[in-house]
Amino acid sequence: MHLHGEGDRVHSLVKEISASKLAATVSLSALEHSFSGEPKPIVVSTHPADLAVDIRYNGSSAVPSAAGEYTVTATVQDDNYEGQASGILIINTVTAIGDGIEKNITLSPNPTNGEATLAFTKKYAADIIVTDAYGRLIHQGIATGTYKVNLEGRAPGIYFIKILSPNEAALTVKLMKY
Repeated sequence: MHLHGEGDRVHSLVKEISASKLAATVSLSALEHSFSGEPKPIVVSTHPADLAVDIRYNGSSAVPSAAGEYTVTATVQDDNYEGQASGILIINTVTAIGDGIEKNITLSPNPTNGEATLAFTKKYAADIIVTDAYGRLIHQGIATGTYKVNLEGRAPGIYFIKILSPNEAALTVKLMKY
């Protein structure tokens, strides 16, 4: 408290008040999905309800769509409340069942330092989509027999090759670049 004045006359009284924020509970759900190529946002709930929340996936606000694991944080953005929760979002690859396409594919070398070859043991024509760990398109094409995946000049990390073949379930293969 501060008094401002002259002699025994007070002109103003200034009192400093500091208040702590109240605790909010933050809960995360929908942390596991199957890969579809579409963004897979998590679901956040707060108590008290409907507080504004900043959601980050590996530090980015972009909702991931690529198969992989993403560290998720949700932080309350409110003048009166504070709270945070974290978890792992998992987007699983989809594989075929039975005598599907996955039994008829090789990818080598994996890991690679630049180029890898996707080879089919049966005659398949398949659409190929290559994305990075953030779901950004690297390249795409059509494979018949073999397909060269060129990651030269790309950063080391995890890349995903989505294989779409008629009459087969979609298959996503992970390719590591060092």
